Amino acid sequence: LQLVNVFLAWSEELKAGDAVAALKQSLRPEATVRRDGKWQVISAAELVPGDRVLLCSGSSVPADCLLSCGSPIQVDQAALTG
Repeated sequence: LQLVNVFLAWSEELKAGDAVAALKQSLRPEATVRRDGKWQVISAAELVPGDRVLLCSGSSVPADCLLSCGSPIQVDQAALTG
């Protein structure tokens, strides 16, 4: 009976670890940037000064950005201010 309990606990812990890893992967911030004359999707951690970031309706702002053209935007800062 104890061996069955140990196996079930190990199995559940393995599933929980896989679920956490999948959640971390899905929450990784990405940005659509223009580099070398073409648009590409990269990790937000790889942004460097001079990258042009494409912002669309509903997208998150991956870093400090300067709005160079387009219509004025509204940003929900609730996550920043609490």
